[in-house]
Amino acid sequence: PAKVVTGVCRFSYANLWEAKAMDENSKPKYSVSLIIPKSDTKTIEKVKAAIQAAYDEGKSKLSNGKSVPSLNSIKTPLRDGDIDRPDDEAYANRYFINANSIIAPGIVDADRQPILTHSEVYSGIYGRASITSRSSVTVIHLEGTAVQKKISLMMRISLTNY
Repeated sequence: PAKVVTGVCRFSYANLWEAKAMDENSKPKYSVSLIIPKSDTKTIEKVKAAIQAAYDEGKSKLSNGKSVPSLNSIKTPLRDGDIDRPDDEAYANRYFINANSIIAPGIVDADRQPILTHSEVYSGIYGRASITSRSSVTVIHLEGTAVQKKISLMMRISLTNY
């Protein structure tokens, strides 16, 4: 797994205090959308490197000789707000990552002291996040057999007060 500590980014759709399930068939997860300015090239490069590492790890797990689609042909966690959310001004000129975990994230302040008051961390607040990319491999059957690599992100959130 590859760990990335982001620069300052905006937290959106923050479900950090209580795990929520997308539907009745899915596991409850803690989640947040991390909105990263495109100008933060240092964070973007670290995220891309973590995605590449997770891809390579997943690809190496496949010892059955099946072909794996290129990284460029699969959907990765790093998304372009100008393309994927063109009508939402909050995502303009920004990338975003939808991070989630079944384990409650650790939430701390700038002094790394735990934040326990829910009203201190909310959607729209700015902070830093520590995210870990891990690979999982899912086999999908299409006209014959193809293998698709899926990348998931687990998260630990650190809040920086401003």
